[in-house]
Amino acid sequence: TYNLKEGKSMKKWKIILVISVLFGLCFGIYKSYMRILPTMDAYGELALRQFCSAVAVHAKRSVFDSNINDELIQIHRNENGEIESIDYDVIYLNQLTDDMVSLTEGIIKDVQIGHYKRKDDSRFEKYLENISTNDGIITSIPLESLIAFPPVSFLHWRIPIRYQTESNVVGKVEQRVESYGINNVLITLEIKLTVQQKMILPFFHDVKNIELTFPVAMKLIQGKIPDTYIGGNS
Repeated sequence: TYNLKEGKSMKKWKIILVISVLFGLCFGIYKSYMRILPTMDAYGELALRQFCSAVAVHAKRSVFDSNINDELIQIHRNENGEIESIDYDVIYLNQLTDDMVSLTEGIIKDVQIGHYKRKDDSRFEKYLENISTNDGIITSIPLESLIAFPPVSFLHWRIPIRYQTESNVVGKVEQRVESYGINNVLITLEIKLTVQQKMILPFFHDVKNIELTFPVAMKLIQGKIPDTYIGGNS
């Protein structure tokens, strides 16, 4: 009877020991993961921004006309040569914005669902096709670089970072007016795209708003601008 009780007691302590070891191991892994999470988040956001920027730049090159110039900006003066108002070709700029939004959105979605096929052998096309065939993985981080422990490099463990479209791409035209030197003003027309993407890490995800700005036209003019334009966007 004594041996039986002692055996049961030993078995009980073994179970407690195993549970304690497993709990300590899991807690240690959790603490280690939380310690490297900010680094992974920053690295992933950078990779996501590079991906969205590459797609948007490609869309810009496809959409923008090489003939775009500062004639898009129209300055109206009164009889004394003073500037009364600043206008721009709204219809044309809105069409440019819509085309950029449509192309950017289409490429991002095709890559995400694995339907993107490269159109040539350029680095950009290979980059997009690679992401498309790898389930939306935009980058992967070597584990040894996160934990600063090179001896584990032989394991070749990498942490994948994926993206998932969270909402449609939003585009708008902005006019920026800034003082430039003495009695000069620089007027810039820009297209701003906002891309909302979900960055997915193991056991963690976060929604990122990526804002990208592309100058369309710039014009330097002489004269005094009405106060309503100075230092503002419209």
